[in-house]
Amino acid sequence: MYIHLNFTCPAFNEIIHIVKENAFLDKVCFHCLKKSPKHDIKYSIRRNKFLEDIRINLITMYFLIFENFVNNI
Repeated sequence: MYIHLNFTCPAFNEIIHIVKENAFLDKVCFHCLKKSPKHDIKYSIRRNKFLEDIRINLITMYFLIFENFVNNI
């Protein structure tokens, strides 16, 4: 799998959901919405995947792969 589809909050051990977040490269992240003091956890959808260190957004990357595939046919 290239990205996470769900993620578990380590503090509450519950599944957290994807939300829009402009601070991240792909403009989305996993964000635990539990309200408690000092708990504002956000994780990239690429966390612990080989795409974590690639600095282009996923849409551009998939477009480049598709374009390369079409040009080689």
